[in-house]
Amino acid sequence: EQIRIGHDPDVEGMATELAAAGVEEIITFAKCHTGFAYYPSKCGNPHPLMKGDCLGDVVTACKAKGVDVLAYISFGIDGEAGRRHPEYAQVRDRAHGPHISKDHFVSTCPFTPYIDELMLPMIQEVIDGYDVDGFFFDTMGAMGVCHCDYCEAEYKGRYGKDIPLNADAADWGQYGAFRRERAWRVVEQVGKFITDQKPGFKVGFNWVGTV
Repeated sequence: EQIRIGHDPDVEGMATELAAAGVEEIITFAKCHTGFAYYPSKCGNPHPLMKGDCLGDVVTACKAKGVDVLAYISFGIDGEAGRRHPEYAQVRDRAHGPHISKDHFVSTCPFTPYIDELMLPMIQEVIDGYDVDGFFFDTMGAMGVCHCDYCEAEYKGRYGKDIPLNADAADWGQYGAFRRERAWRVVEQVGKFITDQKPGFKVGFNWVGTV
C-alpha cells in the first residue's frame, strides 16, 4: 500500500513500444495479490496511492495501437479481502485457523462467499467499464487443502466426516477427488459467468489452463 501507482505514467509511450516490438497481447493488473484494484472499483478496494485509472489508461493506449489486453485478477490471494472478511480466508491448519497478515498477502478460499460477493462483482465492473479482450486469473493455490468452515461443512455434508488432516489418512484420496471436482466447478462458474456475456473473450486460469 506504500507504493505509488500511476503518479507519472507514459502509457502512450509504453503502448507505442509494445506495438513496435510486435507484441500482440498483454496482461495488466485489475487486482493484485495484496487485494488492491488498479481502477476506481466500487465493490473492490482501489489502491490507496493510485492516481487516475491505471487499468483504463493502459487498455485505452494499448487498444489504440492494436495490442489486445487481458485483465489480471489474483484469484486465490487477496490481502484486503482477507483482512476485511476473515471468513473468506483459506485455513491450511485447522488447529490455528486462517493466517491473516497486517498487510500484503492473505490466501483466500473460493468456496466461501468470496466469489459471489467480491470476485464476480469485480469481473462485472471490468466487463462493463473497459474494452478488455479477456481475463487471466492467477494463484490457483486457492484449490489447495482448506479447513475453513465452508469447506468442512461441504465435505461433512457429503461424507459425514471432517476433512482428513494429512496424507496418511485413509480417506486422503477421497478428499483429493472432492477437491478436484470442486476446483473444476468453480473454474466453470467463473468462466461461464464471463463467456455467457462475452463469448469471444479469452479466459485463462494459471495452473489450470483455459476454459
